[in-house]
Amino acid sequence: MPAEDRNLEVRNLTDETEIVVLSDNKCRKYFDNIQFASRKRNKKVLLTVMLILLLVILLTTVIVVVILLVQSRPKVDYPSYDQIIQKLNEAVTRLSPHINIRTHIIGRSVEKRKIVLLKMSPSTLNSSLASDSCLHPLVWVVCGVHGREWTSPLTCLSFIEKLGDIFVHPTSDARDGILKTFQFNILVLANPDGYHYSMSLPARRLTRKNRGQSSCPDSNLAGVDLNRNFGAGYNHGDDCYGQACPFNATPCSITHGGVAAFSEPETRVIRDAMTAELPWLSLSLHGNGNSWSSPFAYKIEDAPQLAGIKWNLEFLSDKIYDQFGTRYFHGSSSGVMYRAGGTMVDWVYEGLGVVRSYNHELRNLCGDNAPKFKKNQAKALCIFQPEVQLALDLIVPEAWFGFKELLKHSYYEDCEATLTSNI
Repeated sequence: MPAEDRNLEVRNLTDETEIVVLSDNKCRKYFDNIQFASRKRNKKVLLTVMLILLLVILLTTVIVVVILLVQSRPKVDYPSYDQIIQKLNEAVTRLSPHINIRTHIIGRSVEKRKIVLLKMSPSTLNSSLASDSCLHPLVWVVCGVHGREWTSPLTCLSFIEKLGDIFVHPTSDARDGILKTFQFNILVLANPDGYHYSMSLPARRLTRKNRGQSSCPDSNLAGVDLNRNFGAGYNHGDDCYGQACPFNATPCSITHGGVAAFSEPETRVIRDAMTAELPWLSLSLHGNGNSWSSPFAYKIEDAPQLAGIKWNLEFLSDKIYDQFGTRYFHGSSSGVMYRAGGTMVDWVYEGLGVVRSYNHELRNLCGDNAPKFKKNQAKALCIFQPEVQLALDLIVPEAWFGFKELLKHSYYEDCEATLTSNI
């Protein structure tokens, strides 16, 4: 083969090889691009999957932590009779280094349970001046008269805690400091049998009376309504919630007042203890009718001239409304609630001659604006036994605020001259 032909063949082979090489390079680059894009997509998918897994893990962790916190949080519930006695003893232990405080068994119930009074007073109390209503006013608070009203003893226990804080620590409100000079007799549970019975079974939760003997065949309706067993207006008043009925007519009535005034050991205990230590101010505390009231309960009558200004609680209703936005009824008990004979609020005024006798119906969380209930019992349970944390958050603060504002207002109204002379 001539040299020229061989050279031409070599060039052709070289050109073809370059074309193949170029073609291969383009394919490789193309496939590299495809592989790069594929790896990029895979990386994005992987990152997305990893992010989702991370979020799932975080969410699961949060849920587990919340569950553990809820489970580890001490369950808050209404205290039993035994727990109430324990809490009173704990209050004595905590506060005795700072103030005069002790429990006193003032009597026994129908079923022989202890009726325990807590007494609190300043450590600087001069016994010779203890009866001076402007130097050391004595305040009585009686709770737990009706078994089903679980919010009442709960509120009383809170009062003890709050008063203890005032006695021991400086107060944020200078006007609260005057309460350090007061004496307090607090009866947390006036009806221990009824309270214990109402807690014993779900079917018994709405029990109102004590466990006294009566001819009523229904165990849940047997007994006596202690707040119809006091001496003032006994066996008077139409208190069947707006329906005409003869008072005390049947032993099965939830407001049956017993065979005679003070027929029950629980009311006799209160009568004797309060007679021995006359209050300057008395508060009968119940659940849950949204009111602050004064006598009379058994009759509709204007306040006596001496009591007129002291029974005007409009200022208190306004103060609570301004602070919490909750409106409480105020006036005579028969006016804001219904007529009822044999109540403590009337007996303290008529039987003991104590003008500053008041009745507080705690806040009702299940009134007209609450969800509708299919059964009356469900609504009643909501009224008298709301979830305990709701009671602590919504009922107790308003009751405490109203109580201390009533004390301060009444004290400055009665004792302004004494305060001025001591300045």
